[in-house]
Amino acid sequence: IVFGDWSSDVCSSDLFRDYKAQYGKTYLEDLPNLRRMASARLDIIERLLPAGPRGASVLDVGCAYGAFLAEAQSRGWNPAGTDVSGEAVSYVRGELGIPAFVADFSADDGDGLYPRPLDCVSLWYVIEHFSDLAKALARARALLKEGGILAFSTPSASGISARRRLGSFLENSPDDHMTVWDPGSLRRILKPWGFDVQVVRVTGHHPERFSGVPNDPRSPRFKAMAVLSRLFGLGDTFECYAVKRSAKG
Repeated sequence: IVFGDWSSDVCSSDLFRDYKAQYGKTYLEDLPNLRRMASARLDIIERLLPAGPRGASVLDVGCAYGAFLAEAQSRGWNPAGTDVSGEAVSYVRGELGIPAFVADFSADDGDGLYPRPLDCVSLWYVIEHFSDLAKALARARALLKEGGILAFSTPSASGISARRRLGSFLENSPDDHMTVWDPGSLRRILKPWGFDVQVVRVTGHHPERFSGVPNDPRSPRFKAMAVLSRLFGLGDTFECYAVKRSAKG
């Protein structure tokens, strides 16, 4: 669902200020959990890479404080990051020793700014912020090698929150979310840009968001809906892993 060409930044430093309010801890305090999430994502990406991860290059767009970059580096990747937050970029450079720079991935003048060719371009909860999605997808394709991986995560239009009350779901979405993605439409959307979807992983399962289910993991109803949510892909977020086709493909 494309809302239109709204006027907004790709991201905001509010993301970092609001992280604790949403998750009960600061971004830096949550780094161990974010590293575990990064590890699971890298497991999928590495299975799709024809030559394996050793020395492979990845650009993490919207890298924040570098959890994904740090995990990739620990596994032998050659990582680099970009973010609109100067504070986050300074942390990645100074504390992690990983190349990073401040940039807006969808800016008109960014074609010569990014390293290439890359084995992977990742965008974890970033792609929904682009007002010009076409430009972002074209840039990602231009940066990737043939067989390279486009990996991203984003809220889902097929999750339980959207299915129960779509109007409320859209109304409560952040103002800087320009698009809402439906996992069932991924192949149709990405194919014209030269990407073949290989893996879709539904995440963000919240049984308590089903009608009549208590927010108690010990509850039999909570446990049952947790199983059903995974079985039918009703999580409120998902991850997509797509491979760049050859020019002849």
